[in-house]
Amino acid sequence: MQDRQSEKPTAPLENRASHEAFTRHDKKLWLVYVLAVPLGWLGVHRLYLRRRVTGLLMLVFSLIALLIAGTVMVVKPDLLRAMLCDALAGLLLLVTLVWELVDLFLIPFMVRRCNLQSNLKQKPQAGQAV
Repeated sequence: MQDRQSEKPTAPLENRASHEAFTRHDKKLWLVYVLAVPLGWLGVHRLYLRRRVTGLLMLVFSLIALLIAGTVMVVKPDLLRAMLCDALAGLLLLVTLVWELVDLFLIPFMVRRCNLQSNLKQKPQAGQAV
């Protein structure tokens, strides 16, 4: 009687696989593209893929460019300063847009790498303590 109680029922392999798939938090390729197309110039897709430094760098570039452009519209400096400020804002936005265009081709690799890294963190190696 005690032998039956002490035995733990084992789940079939299908249930274990579905449970592992449910508990994993893999990044979805389609979702990264949905974030990258409208908000890529802000670096949102990079932040979602846990690339915090480059995501924040894109965000800072974009916000500085918008701040400079907005300041020029409100303050209305002389022509030379306005042209320099607009050129700087345009350059910063151009950098982030080119960066986003390159990222559109690199997204599948970035998603794969992010998912591999998260899966390695979740599964302890054989012989390691949990």
